[in-house]
Amino acid sequence: MTYSDYSKNLLKFIYYLARTQKVLTKKEIQEYMKEYFGRVSSRTIMRWYKFLKEREHEDYSFDYYSYFRADSFGLLNVYVIFKNPINEKVLKLIPHIFYACIGRSSNFDKKYIATYLIPPAKVNDFKKIVKKIKEKNLVSDYEIIETISLFDIISPYHKVINEEGHLKCYENIDNSYFINQIRIKPGRMEMLSEIKKEPFIIPIVFEQLRESWSSYKTWEEIYAHIGEQVWDYVSNIKIKLHKNPEQAIKYIQRLIRKMNQNFSDYYEQVRVYYKPLFYSEKTAMSFVILNLKEPTLEKLQKISHKISTCALSTGVIPSRNFEKTGKVMFAINTSFKYLFDILKCVKDEDAKMNYIITDFQESHKKVFNRDFMKFKYWEVFDIEKKEWIFDTEKYLKNIEVLAKS
Repeated sequence: MTYSDYSKNLLKFIYYLARTQKVLTKKEIQEYMKEYFGRVSSRTIMRWYKFLKEREHEDYSFDYYSYFRADSFGLLNVYVIFKNPINEKVLKLIPHIFYACIGRSSNFDKKYIATYLIPPAKVNDFKKIVKKIKEKNLVSDYEIIETISLFDIISPYHKVINEEGHLKCYENIDNSYFINQIRIKPGRMEMLSEIKKEPFIIPIVFEQLRESWSSYKTWEEIYAHIGEQVWDYVSNIKIKLHKNPEQAIKYIQRLIRKMNQNFSDYYEQVRVYYKPLFYSEKTAMSFVILNLKEPTLEKLQKISHKISTCALSTGVIPSRNFEKTGKVMFAINTSFKYLFDILKCVKDEDAKMNYIITDFQESHKKVFNRDFMKFKYWEVFDIEKKEWIFDTEKYLKNIEVLAKS
């Protein structure tokens, strides 16, 4: 059975998946969805899920996964906005990258937006490297924003998207479920003790990031990237000594259950990626950067709500020192029709503002793909010391090589 990309029931199903507190099993999905679909049979609900899973295998159009808490893993989200870089190779000079997109600012300068996962103690070294990138004329300028994390506000897809995929927003959207998850207090500055005790959690989480894989597939990908060193990540002595893949797969399942039981320690929220909604000609991703006056959590929640009523999704990204500077970035997925409403809404707040509209075609062609955005934990984690590697000298040499090429 096939469905249209924008079938109302399908969009409603996806929306409520995004409101789960963990990635649910098939049986849990059947039970959970009864509240929202009334008399719809469990078989029909599973047909919707099967349709989405088939899309995942065909063209990577669907993912349902838990988005990790960087601070729990001893990492800090650092955004860098590069102005007029020579090419996308600039982004990988520091191999801690895990997200990137390409766009234009209000004065049409080309901007590359990249997120790096950096050990907090190495932030000054990171800034030194980015400064060197500019000194070598690989970019004309840059801006660095140390952030807490990314909180997604999802508008009810089935209410704001019509059957042709066009966005129609309204002021009375209730996005409080997501808005209440926003936080402005920086989290812990070191890795969670449970992760230090069981570093096998690291490859599990980062392999499943943006993926909805089975434990078997997760094991395959971990082994493909780490090889025999994978057993050094496992603390369970029995599994470590026997080196039995079947036992390791079952252990992955146990660890995932443990993390789900303590969801907020390891994860921010559940994410659902559905390509027809997030990357099409009908909507565009834009980044709006604000410096709010007299910043408070209540003020941030208020403006986040106002923006979210004009958008399909709104990523709220407070800076680590938000309460002092008021700096916050919004990653907004909306149509051009509503983008101007958002900019007007922001202007009414009397806040200093910059914005970047992403280039859908160029981002997909160059940086927004599975390989480019894969966080290569196996290159930047020292399993013997159980700490993240940040090789400043190596990264500076990378800059020299690119500058001479």
